[in-house]
Amino acid sequence: MSAQPGQPTAERCGVILFCHGSRRPGWDDTVQLLEQRLQQRDPVLQVQRAYLELQQPDLAEAARRLVRQHGVTQLHVIPLFLGNGNHLLEDLPALVRQLQQEQPDLQLHLQPGIGQRHSFADWLTAEILQDIGQA
Repeated sequence: MSAQPGQPTAERCGVILFCHGSRRPGWDDTVQLLEQRLQQRDPVLQVQRAYLELQQPDLAEAARRLVRQHGVTQLHVIPLFLGNGNHLLEDLPALVRQLQQEQPDLQLHLQPGIGQRHSFADWLTAEILQDIGQA
């Protein structure tokens, strides 16, 4: 949990919303909305989007921005992937390990992908049932 606005904190917390990336303009409008809502709920929290490929910033650049511009010392990487594919199981952990080597003082926390969270599955189940009139 982040400190209240105006309170000093030993750990400046940041979040990276990590996505695949796409050439299609506007594909990540939902991710932008999530970023905005997180910042509205916790104005002290620093939030940045990052992309695996096809877009910038990548994970390393997003982390550098948060550290350099906001003094982030603790960083949570939130993968916005539904399935347990290679990107989530291999590519992203390798990028996090590389980032940790580049920034050894940064406390990095790779969180589970959104598809691996029971609360997400519960929410999506309810939404689908509502869509088909069975809620």
